[in-house]
Amino acid sequence: MLALIIFQAFFGGTSVRKRAIFLAPFAAMLMLLTAIGPARATDYTQATDSWALARITQTGPVAAPGNGRTYNYTTHSQGEGVNAYIIDAGIDIDHPDFGGRAQVKYDPFGNGPNDCTGHGTGMAESLGGATYGVAKKVNLIAVNAENCHGSWAWQDYYNAIMWVKNNAVKPAVAVISHNWNGAGYFGQLGQLTQAVNDLSNSGVSVVVSAGNVGGPVPYCLFPWLCVSAGPDAQRWAVDNPPANAGQAIVVMGTSPDDTVPLNNRVTPDCVSTNTGQPVNAWSTVGGDIYAPGFPVMTIREVPNAHNAPFGYDCGTSYAAPITAGVVALYKATYGDAPSPTVKAWILDHATVGAITNNPPQDGTNANTYTPNRLLNTAGL
Repeated sequence: MLALIIFQAFFGGTSVRKRAIFLAPFAAMLMLLTAIGPARATDYTQATDSWALARITQTGPVAAPGNGRTYNYTTHSQGEGVNAYIIDAGIDIDHPDFGGRAQVKYDPFGNGPNDCTGHGTGMAESLGGATYGVAKKVNLIAVNAENCHGSWAWQDYYNAIMWVKNNAVKPAVAVISHNWNGAGYFGQLGQLTQAVNDLSNSGVSVVVSAGNVGGPVPYCLFPWLCVSAGPDAQRWAVDNPPANAGQAIVVMGTSPDDTVPLNNRVTPDCVSTNTGQPVNAWSTVGGDIYAPGFPVMTIREVPNAHNAPFGYDCGTSYAAPITAGVVALYKATYGDAPSPTVKAWILDHATVGAITNNPPQDGTNANTYTPNRLLNTAGL
């Protein structure tokens, strides 16, 4: 009966005014839903030579780097209004690719606006640089956890993490691309793991690198904690604090052919800053998600060089900030959210089944397995 009344009210006469009155509530509802939905801006499209940026915005493979191909990299958001805390050796904040968006907020060693190693600057570029960054309008904040004189320890990272927990301006994401060998759930290193979990629980989404190994024989502090993943012994990411922090998003790295370097694989595009020679680099085993990392275009690791050139670098050190950049896009689009909500969104919107050599779980230890999910912006 109600349906009949509604039908007659809309179609029973020829009055335009009657139809307008009927449609008005629906128009108001549509306006309300639009207002409370995610903010959408005009698509931001960048022509780029970065396979990594291209890969996280499409579901299929991309061509290898260095082939002259130009990719179209598109997002709606650019991370504006989100604060990204780079917990590392510093950022060369005056590098022109940061456009004045980088600043130092925590500097217990007096390093100033410099980068002791160049590592943090490369991370900042991958996360939010204008040329090769994911979130090109994010605020980049240096949290200096290393002394330029080399006299730092895991406690310095602990203090830096706790500073972010107590001082972060939200919406915020933090990224850590440093790992310690050894079982982090034993002894003092467990405090580092707990600090990352506490930071995440405070509302700052935390992204952590799974870690790398390299050279002819992977380094293992305790051989009985190493497992076999292919011909070479590999470390579990769960044994590399703070990658064993369950509340963080732990990231493994992939190559352009959608494989994860595991078996003493030489990556020619990854060249040592010191020797100019290709370096062996491959991932540890165990994480939450994969992202491009072997190699990616970023600012090269040159200490204290505010005009350091672009070039290829390798490792989960860059896969992690690329993922943190997508977190920044999420928060700029949908607003702030609890860390578990953000993590679930990142994992749920990943490309499933892309990794062709995803290593199996070792026995019954689920922490030795990375689900076959590859980071994707999913239209952010």
